[in-house]
Amino acid sequence: MSVMSEKKYLLLTTVFVILSIIAGIAYVYFQNPNATDEVSVQQENPITSSNCSDETLYDFDSLDKALENPAAVCKLNLSKRSLETVLDEVFTLTNLEYLDLSYNFLTSLPSQTANLTRLKEIILNDNKIEQFPPVLLEMPSLTRIDLSANQITEIPIGIDQLPALTDLNVSWNSINILPPEIGNLKTLESLELSYNNLSELPETIGNLSGLWSLFLGNNKFSRMPAAVGQLSGLGVLYLSDNQLTSVPEVLKNMTNLKVLDLLGNQIDQESINNLKKSLPGTEIAF
Repeated sequence: MSVMSEKKYLLLTTVFVILSIIAGIAYVYFQNPNATDEVSVQQENPITSSNCSDETLYDFDSLDKALENPAAVCKLNLSKRSLETVLDEVFTLTNLEYLDLSYNFLTSLPSQTANLTRLKEIILNDNKIEQFPPVLLEMPSLTRIDLSANQITEIPIGIDQLPALTDLNVSWNSINILPPEIGNLKTLESLELSYNNLSELPETIGNLSGLWSLFLGNNKFSRMPAAVGQLSGLGVLYLSDNQLTSVPEVLKNMTNLKVLDLLGNQIDQESINNLKKSLPGTEIAF
């Protein structure tokens, strides 16, 4: 090949490559004409994570250390500090996910609690709270609420405003009745209602399709509603120390139960034996 031919070949090759690049860019643009804008926006506004990053469990004694970088703090334990109000410093921990305020003297929660928009677990057992804190209903990120051993008399109808709730513990209170709205908590896995004054459950209880454990011990149940039989995923059911004089019919078909506690009821041995035959895979305490 002559020198002139080589130059023409190189020139044509270069032109071909340039045209290919231009064609590729044009194709991308027409497929997504906003692509260049999106790239520009991403460069101007890089995505930054606002989640907490420090998994240290801080407590009262190390709170000053936590406040050095409050946005990074994930967990705080202020239990057993004789607190009558929540410390203002808590509300500067804007990405907090776990808060333990148990064993204090709290009677309520301030409205600022709702500013903890990333809070998933709040532990409030063994305080002096007389009303289910309304502010908790404004915190849809909550997955666990422990209000056991307080002085609460009712669960609010707005309880279904907590779509992520998986664990609700209101045992050791003075609750007389549950609102039908509790049946809307589709994500609920554990419901602890032991040591209250309950004698019945709303029919909507059967809508809790994700419920695994239900604790109803030390109440005033003399019967179980048929709706309990709709809890096909239920694995643990505690009915100890109630007022049952016979085995509730609904229990005989709940073959997915792993644990059934009937201790402290007035049920005869023969009825228990028959129940064991109906539920061979269930560990029954009586």
